[in-house]
Amino acid sequence: MHLKKTDNNTIIEIIKVIFPNMNQTSDIGVHHKTIYTKKLQESIVKSEIEAKKLFGEVLVNRDKVERTRNALSILSRFKFLFCLPSAIVKNIDKGEYDVVINDYMRVRNLFESRDVPIFQAALAEINLHIENLIKKLQNELKSMPITVEQQKRIIRYLINLDCPFDPAWDAIRSRSDYISDTIKSIYTFYRSLDKGESGQKSKPHSAKFKYMQQPDPVPMNITFAEEMCNTMTENFPDLWKIGQAYFNCELKSIIDVSKTEDIKNMVMSLMQTFCKTIRSAIIPHTLDSSERNSLGSWSNPDLRDMALYLPELLRSVRSTYATLIKLDLPRDALNIISTLLLDLRIHCMVVLFKQTINQIKLLEEDWNILFNKKISSVTNLPVKFEQLVQDVIQVVKESVLSSERGDSSLLKNPTALKELHRQVENVLTAFYNLLQDLTSGENSSDDEDNSPAVSQLIGTPVNSYRENNNKNYSPPWEHKLLITLSNSMYTRNVVLDNIFRAFVSSGYPKPGEAVQNTKLKLENLEKSILEKYLERKSDPLVGTIEPSMYLGKFDWDSKLQPTDIQPYAKECINNLIHVHAEVNSVSPALLDMILPQVVQTIAEELYRLMSCVRKFSTTGAQQARTDVLALREFFSHYLTENARLHFQDALDIIPKLEQCEEQKIQEILRQVRPRMKIQMVCLHSVKNGPNKVTKETF
Repeated sequence: MHLKKTDNNTIIEIIKVIFPNMNQTSDIGVHHKTIYTKKLQESIVKSEIEAKKLFGEVLVNRDKVERTRNALSILSRFKFLFCLPSAIVKNIDKGEYDVVINDYMRVRNLFESRDVPIFQAALAEINLHIENLIKKLQNELKSMPITVEQQKRIIRYLINLDCPFDPAWDAIRSRSDYISDTIKSIYTFYRSLDKGESGQKSKPHSAKFKYMQQPDPVPMNITFAEEMCNTMTENFPDLWKIGQAYFNCELKSIIDVSKTEDIKNMVMSLMQTFCKTIRSAIIPHTLDSSERNSLGSWSNPDLRDMALYLPELLRSVRSTYATLIKLDLPRDALNIISTLLLDLRIHCMVVLFKQTINQIKLLEEDWNILFNKKISSVTNLPVKFEQLVQDVIQVVKESVLSSERGDSSLLKNPTALKELHRQVENVLTAFYNLLQDLTSGENSSDDEDNSPAVSQLIGTPVNSYRENNNKNYSPPWEHKLLITLSNSMYTRNVVLDNIFRAFVSSGYPKPGEAVQNTKLKLENLEKSILEKYLERKSDPLVGTIEPSMYLGKFDWDSKLQPTDIQPYAKECINNLIHVHAEVNSVSPALLDMILPQVVQTIAEELYRLMSCVRKFSTTGAQQARTDVLALREFFSHYLTENARLHFQDALDIIPKLEQCEEQKIQEILRQVRPRMKIQMVCLHSVKNGPNKVTKETF
């Protein structure tokens, strides 16, 4: 304020107000009044200056203050608009996209049409944040792995934000690319491990690699195929679901009908890639040469490992196929996998049978004969063979022949059926070859001491059964022939029939042709074995008859009266007993096959020797007829028709005798019988005994 010039009276009045206790009647001089007035005036001026310092700027900026007040009033009224950019940033950081979208749509509805610069500036900043959010959501939409529900939610966000692209199709494309890249990454990874390349191996971005988690002896190509099945089972259904949601208008996106062919191509491409990579690892022979060259070759695992793990892989592929069937995929896409599954089933069947063939080839004969009611006079070899075949029948039935949803019947497929018959034939032939190998040549361990001599008369004692404490001791070659012959007969008459019934009861087609062919082979093998044994036993036996007969310069024109059968005849009986004991120790059932043949050769040799005699004396004729009749009687249980004829022919060659001379022969024979009762019992006991075993047993 500005003070006007005052008079003394006024000053006095002011002084009175300031100093009320001052006496009005006091004698105040004019001079003193003037002093007080000046001091008071100076104080007032000083106060005025101080007041200007304190309130001058406020007073000067009064208009500015009013404008600020008006601006604050506007900010308070439109606080939502101006605070929204900060709120958007906070909500984006917290992932509360629904809140951001709701606020953004509200702001647009309220202020987008107002042509107010400050509003437009605020909207511009908000739009900048929204563009960044769209980019962020687009990256999240394409980032894998991500669930279908998450993708649907992001697609809804982007559509509500009016993004300038089709988020639904981007989701489909990114998921397809992810699966394709994953397949390639897994393939590259396992191929590098299969080749044994050095260096640090990095996992593909998709998966949990079982090989890296837990080292195991599973072949690399099997592990790879299992991983591929897991990848398709886990990821492909999501691609199909998001694609179906797109074309069923579930994503609220504008549908581009032209993309129908694109998504079909995606599906077909993934199916083909999946199947071709598995084929390259497991069944490369089903690919053409160009595909094999482009995909590369895998190492060949051991057949035993493949037989062990292929059924498990087959179950994994079937599980993947079942998952895809539930998606209601196009028939063309499913056919690609069903064809792979069919080829895998055939390959698995072949591998299982081949592994069985290898196991059969590795069977070892222990030459220990089993004697019981069910199995008579055979070793464990046919039993082991039958068990191996029974096992593979069951495994193939469970893992290959069993049909699941979408599977075609393997036995109705001509290729599979043909391959099955071929493998069954190979399995049966493998055992035939094994038996054949056991009789193809003498064991080198059989030395001369073990080879039987057949004449004690000419200085080569008959080989006796000697104990051998050597753990590696193997029976003589003749015993091996007999054992193998018995095993072959048991296989032909029992095992093959059991195998035939096992195939039929398990749902296989009847393997009649394979079984019949094998039986014919075994019959021929038995004939061959029998010939070898007879050659081994009969030829030396027959070869000793003549030298033994004429031992000591014996002559059929001799005048010596006969009192017994000749030593050569006794030796023939003893030699036959030796053969009888040898055969009986292996298999009594073989007696009727072998001994008649040996007897027939003896009869033939006797007939030959008798026909070569130049002259018989009466006593010589008596001796000859005694010997022939004795041998025929001792061998009566094993006489073939030819043997009877040969004995009779030998008797016919010998000169006829008078009745009294014939009576002398009968008397000698009556004396021989009790003396050689043991020999007769040895030849007849098993045949006539209660435990008689014949060919029909087999």
